[in-house]
Amino acid sequence: MISQIATRHTSVVLAALLSVCFGKLVVPNCQAQILTPSNLFYNNINSASLNGGGVANSRANGFNILTNGVVDHVGQVDNYDTWNSDEDGLSLDFVGLQYDSTNRFDSITVELGLQFGDGGDWESAPSVYILKNPLLVGENVEPNLSPAWVEIAGATETTGHSFNPIVTPGAGGTIRFDLTSVPEADRVGWGWAVGGVDGNHRSSDNAWNFISLTEVFAEGEAAPIPVKLTPTVLDPVNVVSNAYHSPGAEGIVDWLDSRGGTFKSIDNDVILHNSSQDGYDTFQADGAGAITDFVGYQYNTLNRFDSVTVELATQFGDGGDWDSQPRVFVLKNPIDTNTTAPEDDPDNWFELVGATEGTGHVFDSLVTPGDGGTISFDLSSFPEAARTGWGIAVGGVDGNAAASGAQNFISVTEFDVTGDVIPGPYELSLEVNSSTGEVFIKNDAPFDVDLDFYKVTSASGSLDLSASGWNSLEDPDGNPGNFPSGSGSGDGWEKFGGLDSTVVAESYLDGATTMGTASSVSLGSLFAGGTEDLYFRYRTAGGVFIDAAVVYVSGGLPGDFNGDGTVDIADYVVWRNNLGGDSTALNGNGAGGMTVTSADYDLWKDHFGDSSAVSSTSPQSVPEPSAVILIAGLSLTLGLLRQRHR
Repeated sequence: MISQIATRHTSVVLAALLSVCFGKLVVPNCQAQILTPSNLFYNNINSASLNGGGVANSRANGFNILTNGVVDHVGQVDNYDTWNSDEDGLSLDFVGLQYDSTNRFDSITVELGLQFGDGGDWESAPSVYILKNPLLVGENVEPNLSPAWVEIAGATETTGHSFNPIVTPGAGGTIRFDLTSVPEADRVGWGWAVGGVDGNHRSSDNAWNFISLTEVFAEGEAAPIPVKLTPTVLDPVNVVSNAYHSPGAEGIVDWLDSRGGTFKSIDNDVILHNSSQDGYDTFQADGAGAITDFVGYQYNTLNRFDSVTVELATQFGDGGDWDSQPRVFVLKNPIDTNTTAPEDDPDNWFELVGATEGTGHVFDSLVTPGDGGTISFDLSSFPEAARTGWGIAVGGVDGNAAASGAQNFISVTEFDVTGDVIPGPYELSLEVNSSTGEVFIKNDAPFDVDLDFYKVTSASGSLDLSASGWNSLEDPDGNPGNFPSGSGSGDGWEKFGGLDSTVVAESYLDGATTMGTASSVSLGSLFAGGTEDLYFRYRTAGGVFIDAAVVYVSGGLPGDFNGDGTVDIADYVVWRNNLGGDSTALNGNGAGGMTVTSADYDLWKDHFGDSSAVSSTSPQSVPEPSAVILIAGLSLTLGLLRQRHR
């Protein structure tokens, strides 16, 4: 990383300063660091050149070109462009970077490569977008077309770069956005992108419209997972289909960013049954009719689906409709299935068997050229649990064809879904008591989560792995039954190697633990105090890695098992009645084990007499368990005697 910085900034003094501030992701007293990305977002990669030689136009090569520290404004030693034969200027140009974890972005810099005679820069100041969801986003779907991205207002270009629709051939320039005036919550996410604006072109015509890039980077700091606000209406983030062919909208056909163009064209509330100008088709030259046709939406939210409607566009001479009534599927996991047929992916898609089409639409294996029609399914008769998910699709059968049998596809102009959003949160979270150090994995989602891996990290080394700190799931002492301890063969929860105060991690290789809604599991007093910089990542049994929220709470009173603000005999009764049971019964004020043990009694004894108003950390003189039982029994007897003499 230091060598990259030195390439950009030749000053020896500045390079030395940067090596101190940027050498690690989080360093005290440094305002911002160059963040280390994991991948690239782009709308097209063309004429890629790396280290002076031409390379394949791939995502991996594009990522290397833009992050290897070489700034080449003049030549074609190290750059690529977004040239995509976009003579109509329809595919808006963008570039961005993705990160393994969430960051707060303070600035974004784009270095432009050689400006060709027919393009190389944006025609006007581009917008800045922050990626708010890492799960449902395509690598080359325009950010302005996907709700997974949020455009931020207030980004200021600071170099005075001049944008013009007409290109000036020659050396590229620097575009830098200062984001520090934007509220922190708005600029925290898993990635950023600059774009949403067309590339420029030569003066003689509007041909090509592209940008030329040589280096991009962002400065900022690691940040907690942003709080995700749950939309109140169904809001799709992308389209899924077996093919995205000839997408068009607003009278323009053949959008080159086919998936993004398809998404916009069937989600813009324009229905043209008699036209190919606003929609797309699933044409794949499938003359054998071997590929089933489908269309659907994905969402960032968990939804209950009430109905789904497909508006068919122009029926061509060789196809345009399903050859029989299609099936309805619900996506049960928050992942991007893209072109995978739902009927071939039962791990992610669930079929609503028996869904009835309600418009009386006539299906036939032979196409009738002309206007398309409406296909609609009322799903309200299905149990809510069955029609709740992260997406919905219609398909699973073949498209129709001409009498010759050629092509087999559907033509769609609009896709519409009704229902309600299920309020979040949708992920597990890590609750950290900053007063007691106890850490819980909690499931507040409205559904069960199958967990097979978790990792907690702390850049400042705030994790306590001692016997009195971390309560490993591998440790069989007090381990609840649904978190079995492994024997080293993957048959239960087992620690990773190389753990220290900066990272703890465990996995269940050959199985998973189901965490029911409103459940939690304690990791003991894992937080040693100090910098509140814990990061939490877990994996579901479906193979989805999720970076989840870390929530800090305070004010817990050790030993106050009933949560009334005082450590007294009543708390002993809670301990006695739950001995050997789930430690959640102790209101988060226990010793940190997953079950109630004698360690919780010792904690209660040490804090007997404390209150939330005046809390003492010095041990109090309290009776042993046998004396407490006698006192409790005497209190009960006296209470009965008083009742008898009333």
